[in-house]
Amino acid sequence: MSTETGDRRGRTAPRADEISATARGPRRFPMDTTPLRLPAFRRLWAATAVTTVGSQMTAVAVPLQVYDDTHSSAMVGVCAAAGLRSLPVLLVLSAVRQAFFGIGEPSHAASVARLVPEGQLSAASALVSAVDQFGQLAGPLLAGALVVVAAIAALAVAVPAFARHTPERGVGWRSAGESGVMGR
Repeated sequence: MSTETGDRRGRTAPRADEISATARGPRRFPMDTTPLRLPAFRRLWAATAVTTVGSQMTAVAVPLQVYDDTHSSAMVGVCAAAGLRSLPVLLVLSAVRQAFFGIGEPSHAASVARLVPEGQLSAASALVSAVDQFGQLAGPLLAGALVVVAAIAALAVAVPAFARHTPERGVGWRSAGESGVMGR
């Protein structure tokens, strides 16, 4: 006699002895990480994380490049609204990136189904979805942090260089006691 229970659609719930040990008790992670035990899936999952973070960093890099080239916030807005890039190189690179995404996404989804057993497919899909969402949040955050770090590094180099520079006495140089702009 089976202990399975069915619903209106004929689906059956797993028996108690079929539920994995990780699904029964309290877990360290809020989702089933069993598919990560498979080396091939683990590599695909890690590659997805790196790719998603890198792709999302372009959401900061491209508008920053447009602003750097045009010095116009309006042009950044126009480019964003129209989906255009001010530089032909950025346009070509964005098109190539989207083409590779369009080619790669269906094969990526099919790879997950081929790498994990059927019983772990929903857990694997949840892990891929979670890492994708993480990348969409972490990518722009990381890009913004890199912009700030680069600006601080540039200041760390520039400020001491300007601090060491003292103007030479000569044309255009006046001491505090000499008449200046307001002096007579």
